[in-house]
Amino acid sequence: MAAQAAQDVFRYNPVCLIGNWNEDRELQRSILKDLLGNKARGTLKVDRFYKKMEVALSEVELTTVAADGYVHFGDVLQFVHVDTGCVLSGDVSDKDSRPGEDSCTATAAPEVRAPCHRNTFVLVKYRAPRTAVFDAQYDDDVLHYGQKFRLALHAGAQSLPMDSDGGPRPLYLFSKPVTTTHFARCSHSQLVGLTWRRDASDTIWQVVTPDPKMRAASDGVEVMAGAPIMLIHVPTQRPLCLEPHKYPNDFGSEMEISAKQATPLGLK
Repeated sequence: MAAQAAQDVFRYNPVCLIGNWNEDRELQRSILKDLLGNKARGTLKVDRFYKKMEVALSEVELTTVAADGYVHFGDVLQFVHVDTGCVLSGDVSDKDSRPGEDSCTATAAPEVRAPCHRNTFVLVKYRAPRTAVFDAQYDDDVLHYGQKFRLALHAGAQSLPMDSDGGPRPLYLFSKPVTTTHFARCSHSQLVGLTWRRDASDTIWQVVTPDPKMRAASDGVEVMAGAPIMLIHVPTQRPLCLEPHKYPNDFGSEMEISAKQATPLGLK
């Protein structure tokens, strides 16, 4: 019995090759080869993640307030929620995969340390194909209450050069009415996101004062930098709203945004 046990020790040991050992070894070698190749090319998932963070979180200098104190078209701005301090942001890699949508996610980021590519926007003047009778016309480059405009995410978020029109491939803030296919993911309210469609009418916004009693008097008045405002989606007349729902993404746990009347008229 002892002699038989000794023979078994030499016959079966950790280096014994059994089953499809050759195929398993070649598979491991192939996996290792692919891993080293992806690492050399910088195409590993972790490399793509770090590259995304590097591009999206690169700091940006906001436009210095002009001598007149007003907001001008072409200014690089941040939009901060007054009560929570959350900042309007975009995630260009979180795209809508459905055919024809050509859009990505917009959220509100808490605890923002500095302006960066993903949370700064350029103010773009809206040029209507036809002039409406009731649309006020302004010849200056100052933003006025009630004036139509577009908001383009900083082109640096797409690694593109920046200009006063949002870069060569502008990414505009948009909103769509609630349908069976378009709604905010968590709250199911009116969808707000970012789109590459240049001629879309759902990318038009305007600024009004938060006080309903002052809106008629302030219409057409220049907007002061740093003044509290409400962003109104022109086609649906719904204000941009910060939802209480958490929206997890690569940047952490952020807040969902939508377009809806969050408080009764006349209240804060």
